[in-house]
Amino acid sequence: MKKILIFAVFLFLSMSVQAQSNNFAVIGGRLVWESVIISNEANVPVIIGRHSKMHITSVIGDLYNGKGKMLSNTCNQSSKILKNPYNFDFEIEMAEGKYRVTISNITFIGRHGGTAEAKYINNSGELEDNGFDDLMCLDAYFNKIFTMTSHYKNKM
Repeated sequence: MKKILIFAVFLFLSMSVQAQSNNFAVIGGRLVWESVIISNEANVPVIIGRHSKMHITSVIGDLYNGKGKMLSNTCNQSSKILKNPYNFDFEIEMAEGKYRVTISNITFIGRHGGTAEAKYINNSGELEDNGFDDLMCLDAYFNKIFTMTSHYKNKM
């Protein structure tokens, strides 16, 4: 009995660690990536301007909305889906000493195309286990393109 309890605790902890290892979440049936970056950077156009395939579509106060179009990246463990370019919407909310980036509406273009929701969310509305490597790859890429500093956290 003790061995079963230890195994159950280990299994629960390993699932919790895996579920929290990237910044993706399912919110209202949509796959959303969100990160809060600790930085004194206040010039969002400079952050976005580093990448030629992203542009800001609107600015309302400290809230910047934009689109990423035809971006691509791959990782060693990623599936065929990530061999396709993809588009997404982003929102950047500025606050003192930090900014929050939210990415939604990820859509893959091409042969293995489709929405991120169709690819990575199961019928129960949870993240698919077999999409973990792809999401980790996207997480690293999104952190790279939206981070001016090396320190970030998940919640504002």
